[in-house]
Amino acid sequence: MPVNLNCFPIIICWNSIIEWNRFYQNVSEAEYYINMADVATTDRMRCVCYSLFFVLVVACSASPRSLRWVGDVWIPPNGKLYTIDEIQKTFERRRVLIVGDSLARRLTATLALIINDEDNNDLLVSDVDSDTRLGRGGHKHYEWSVPSALSRLHYQWTPHARDVASYVTKTDLTAFSDVIVAIGVHDAERPSTVPFEDDIKAAMNALGSCGASVVWRTAPYMDNPNKPEQTTVINRRLDKFNLIVQTADVPNVRIIDVASTLAKKSVGKERLKGDSVEHFGNIARMVEIQTLTHILKTFERGRRPFTRLGI
Repeated sequence: MPVNLNCFPIIICWNSIIEWNRFYQNVSEAEYYINMADVATTDRMRCVCYSLFFVLVVACSASPRSLRWVGDVWIPPNGKLYTIDEIQKTFERRRVLIVGDSLARRLTATLALIINDEDNNDLLVSDVDSDTRLGRGGHKHYEWSVPSALSRLHYQWTPHARDVASYVTKTDLTAFSDVIVAIGVHDAERPSTVPFEDDIKAAMNALGSCGASVVWRTAPYMDNPNKPEQTTVINRRLDKFNLIVQTADVPNVRIIDVASTLAKKSVGKERLKGDSVEHFGNIARMVEIQTLTHILKTFERGRRPFTRLGI
């Protein structure tokens, strides 16, 4: 459970500087490193103290629990928004397969647009929300063209957990370095006679042995203002579905909690609306892409990311 630094006094002393720094990294995944061997003078010591004080103040004022959104602008808890160039570099040597429902298809389409923006053009709403682009692949498999010969970006329609389990079990995925799973709403809207736990377990087990690094994102709420009772029922099922996903402990499957990040922007007047009660606008898809970029970069640095990354 994330710790809220607001409840701690800010006390800085010589003996606690490294520990404070490590504590801050654990809370927000910020990349701050202090090498005490380099601190040789009183002036340098003051500089380190003042810098650390600033870091702690930022953490207290913008912890993940106290602030994530300003209007429709998302503020990641690690304070880092990746540029288009950084996103492109992250994916340029990765062979990615995104499996899931129409939300997964739309996510893949937006990611493909960013990866292919080699001329650094502005990507406007008319481009990002193009119906033709967002619909590519439909209910089938689709391979997007990408600039690098060393990378791949594929989408596969698998709207339910049982579909993911079936597809992964029957398919050779050795060509892919990463598999990203984006499902949930179909299971919640049209649950099968089999409990969520069984379908999710089957999918998790298949993914855990597929050979690729697996990232599973939790499913955000749907919102049908014309049917509020239906919305409540389905979103409660989504809560249950996501909880089962988050509490599963399968090696090689990492969870990113996009549902929590988008929770306040998923229902009512605050919803980042798309073209259906399940779909979101491009802002939500960019939150997903930023979060995916962050966790893939932890793979690059050779660090094992948290099993549940709630950013």
